[in-house]
Amino acid sequence: MSANDSRYVGVDVGGTWVKAALVTFAGEIERFSEALTAPAGGDSLIGQIVTLAHDLTVEAEARGKTVAGVGVVTPGAIDIRSGVVVGKCPNIPDWQGQPLGRKLSCELGMNVFIDNDARGMALGELRFGAARGAGSALCVTVGTGIGGAIIIDGKVWHGASFTAGEIGHLCVQLDGEMCKCGLKGCLETVAATPAIQRRARERIGVKPGVILSSALREAGESVETVSIATLFRAAKLGDQVCRGALDLSAAILGQALGGLANVLDPELVLVGGGVADASDSYVREIGIALRASSLPTVSSRVIVRRAALGNQAGCVGAAALAMPIDESK
Repeated sequence: MSANDSRYVGVDVGGTWVKAALVTFAGEIERFSEALTAPAGGDSLIGQIVTLAHDLTVEAEARGKTVAGVGVVTPGAIDIRSGVVVGKCPNIPDWQGQPLGRKLSCELGMNVFIDNDARGMALGELRFGAARGAGSALCVTVGTGIGGAIIIDGKVWHGASFTAGEIGHLCVQLDGEMCKCGLKGCLETVAATPAIQRRARERIGVKPGVILSSALREAGESVETVSIATLFRAAKLGDQVCRGALDLSAAILGQALGGLANVLDPELVLVGGGVADASDSYVREIGIALRASSLPTVSSRVIVRRAALGNQAGCVGAAALAMPIDESK
């Protein structure tokens, strides 16, 4: 059976959800499923991954297709040679040190490829999305945390200790807030979703404006529980407090990315994740700040673009780990 006739299972492990997809060689999702992440982590989570992957394999076989491989992306630094989680995973218990590649391959009876979730997103975008054809790119995902990946010579770069691209843990405040990683002043502490929500709440105070009040009522939220989606909606409708909080967060991230662009000189800066998915204006503001913070030779040429694969980028990228290289691209 040729690669074009084969199917691949991609699993995206997160602190809240485990997502799985049956993917074609062209990057098209034929079946998608998800489940709340097993709270105990460890072997319970491994069993959950096995169940999701097995169910999709059975479904593919029922359609007369063969699953040629499985890819899994997960938080943490991953030794891609052994499939072992070598980095800390604050949101997943008993995950560091897990030999995922060996355990999953034994359980599923086929090759299983493991990588970090942000690197997986970058691979998906490189092969099937907004980074297709790029020789070099800086990718960032903004959500509960900030992840990143670097593409050099058309390949995802992993670095000497498999942590290349950890943009979220770039120090931007010398004596800043303690990050979950154990360092102080990380970009993640001032530009990820919790920081954006906190900054907005501080600016809103006890009495939100008319526009935000209406948006909160429609969403069933309060100032204390306001979501990113509601903040963006209120800003789009004209709430200047929300707009200011969001623009400041985008400026902080854009400034950091501008410094990285000076170092790496990429063709493309790709912004994805839940926050980027919520608003095109957010990505535009990042681009403005990036260009204001980078050298003229960089700012005049670099392209800042929103990621294309959205919520399913991790699954598609995970599946791509198991695919043969497409020499036609």
